[in-house]
Amino acid sequence: MAAGAGQGAGSGQMCTLSAELPLGADTIRSPSGIIIIPELVSGALVWILVASTQLRGTEMHQGWVMLVSVMFCVLSIIQLVLYLTGTAKQSSTWIHLDLALNMLAFTLYLSASVLQVNATIAMLNVYIEECGRGNTDVQGAILHLYRVNVAATVFAFLTTGLYAVSAFISIQRWKLN
Repeated sequence: MAAGAGQGAGSGQMCTLSAELPLGADTIRSPSGIIIIPELVSGALVWILVASTQLRGTEMHQGWVMLVSVMFCVLSIIQLVLYLTGTAKQSSTWIHLDLALNMLAFTLYLSASVLQVNATIAMLNVYIEECGRGNTDVQGAILHLYRVNVAATVFAFLTTGLYAVSAFISIQRWKLN
């Protein structure tokens, strides 16, 4: 076991996992606090990128991606504020809520990522059709939208991975509690 592992969040150790939620200034020095900022940035990029595409036959798919990305950006900001202000208390209820939020985020982001892949493939098919027609005016615009969809897909899977790490940290905290 590494030196300092298992010590409380208030011990001043950087990146140690404890049974307690990181509250106050300790939030930004904890593993779950360090990962929440990239979750927010990556999730916001998914939101922005999907919002900037045209929906051609994938409205339901990208609507779900938007719902998931917006919902978890808002929930993650609320979670971060609650931890930074110390409003969340050291109780099993808050540890369970943290676990539920991160598991739900991972699960829903995984489904949204798969649907975003489908939307990206649909946009590629539209591009291929337009190339077959020789419509060069439309090809450039569709290629741009396809690239935006590819970026949204990459960030959706990155966000899924970040929430998987958060879920793993939450599971470990729950087991220690």
